[in-house]
Amino acid sequence: MKPITVDGLHEVIDRLAGRKIAVLGDYMLDRYIWGAVSRISPEAPVPVVEVQEENTVPGGAGNVVRNLADLGLVPLVCGVIGEDDNGMALASHLQEMGADLMPLVQNSMCRTTTKIRVIANRQQVVRVDYDYAAEPTSELCDELISRTAEALDQADAMIFSDYAKGTLTEQVSREILARAREMELTVCVDPKPDYIPRYTGATLVSPNEAEAASATGIKITDGNSVIAAARKLQETTELSAAVITRGGKGICLYEGRGVAHLIPAVPTEVFDVTGAGDTAISALCACLSCGASLLQAGIIANAAGGEVVRHIGCATVTPQQLHEAIDENAEVIEEIQTIEVAQA
Repeated sequence: MKPITVDGLHEVIDRLAGRKIAVLGDYMLDRYIWGAVSRISPEAPVPVVEVQEENTVPGGAGNVVRNLADLGLVPLVCGVIGEDDNGMALASHLQEMGADLMPLVQNSMCRTTTKIRVIANRQQVVRVDYDYAAEPTSELCDELISRTAEALDQADAMIFSDYAKGTLTEQVSREILARAREMELTVCVDPKPDYIPRYTGATLVSPNEAEAASATGIKITDGNSVIAAARKLQETTELSAAVITRGGKGICLYEGRGVAHLIPAVPTEVFDVTGAGDTAISALCACLSCGASLLQAGIIANAAGGEVVRHIGCATVTPQQLHEAIDENAEVIEEIQTIEVAQA
């Protein structure tokens, strides 16, 4: 394995621009209400939020699209949303980012899942969900599969963004994954634990520690146990690699050849981990799509995650911010633990 250098990481980041990534998953709209609290309601023991600002951004798989777009890539939007007001707002946001909406299925019979977060004094006060999780009809599934298959013809890699809202049915997941494998595309999956088996044969899955523990039955308490969980994920689902994001402890990478890497977290003040998993899978897939090694991709994804948790809400990073983060945290490279795992 070639040694990892800061210059090499910068070269990977410079190659990201213009790569096309198909993003198949559950698309939602996130609405933020920002304000301040100065008193408690006389009606109930709850804070009164005086609204100062409101905005909407793409959520779910849409946040993956947002991350990719801000990194300079071209996301191909593959999913199903409604033709309701929230769906139209979501489509408008995605289009403004430069994403390709040709594969997107919009249907008047669907309703767009929307999450409303009320944030006051830099803290989330409450979240209100309009959750319309449901599997698409057979006709919509067929249309989604057809449009996504066409999108793969121009994609450099693919992401499955599974929020368990119904879009990624077993039929959709398996048919599209099979198509991507035929084309030898890199396929990265951000899964829900119960659905990991349907992504057998993908390039990698990237759950967080809690999700990995749930999927494998292994209690994750330290480096050895997280490697054991990653190894079980890789072996049982025939992946090239398994990646487990560990929040304030960094990232664990396990390669099919029996090598594990423990990348420590970038030292930073954490304000909000919302959307950090989307940032990680976006950066991983983006880097792999342009020829980076798994370890290079993991280091860059780790740096990207360290940037977004410094902000409230679903933040993203730009190539310039990534370049700066790599330079500022170059010592992380020296602290990576690479472990040879004995094969059974």
